[in-house]
Amino acid sequence: MVCPAYSATLFYLPSTGAAEVSPAFGSWTAGGTASADRIRCLTGNISSVMTSKQVSTLGGAAAEYILCRQYVSNPIAAQTISGTIKGQVCCRESNAAANATVAVSIRIVSNDGATERGTLLAISASDNTAATPPEMATSLTNRRLQNVNESASLALTNQTAQNGDRIVIELGFREVYGNTNRNIQLSLGDDSASNLPENDTDVNTYNPWIEFSQTIIFPTATIDEF
Repeated sequence: MVCPAYSATLFYLPSTGAAEVSPAFGSWTAGGTASADRIRCLTGNISSVMTSKQVSTLGGAAAEYILCRQYVSNPIAAQTISGTIKGQVCCRESNAAANATVAVSIRIVSNDGATERGTLLAISASDNTAATPPEMATSLTNRRLQNVNESASLALTNQTAQNGDRIVIELGFREVYGNTNRNIQLSLGDDSASNLPENDTDVNTYNPWIEFSQTIIFPTATIDEF
């Protein structure tokens, strides 16, 4: 038996709460996972304090993709996941020369996190650093998750989950800067009464989120997800 279906599933991105398992990090730039951590993500908020997760750029000459945080879901039911995702997060770059944009990837892993079932979304970020947005501002400002086409509706590759598998969401940034390292911050937590709106301008400390266009079905054992 599974929970009843709804039209879409929104995951909050809290600042606290240990992940139950530790999946390997995805295919980010070599050295780009050194500052990453893991947190459990839920479809209900836990009022964790909004906190800026800061990570330094690598300073390479080519585009680099650096992971800030991995989010791991509770176990899900067997199902095929498809459709699109969208999301919002406040972020900043310490210097405009960092040329940073938000990056995201999504995978399905086994219940123990040791086996990757499939990649729903390879690491995706806007590559347009000629305009702000999509490039980050130098103060915490809302940004939509985008791909290289600057689309805020990111298409997933259909993947089939087995009963008890988990969704892994990884958030980071793309940067192009070949000299001094810069700092990038993502504002993560879920203690606000409001979620971030779908724009690139808001500066309020509202909850960041990622929404799947389809229902993600959880076993009844994790009905507190809803």
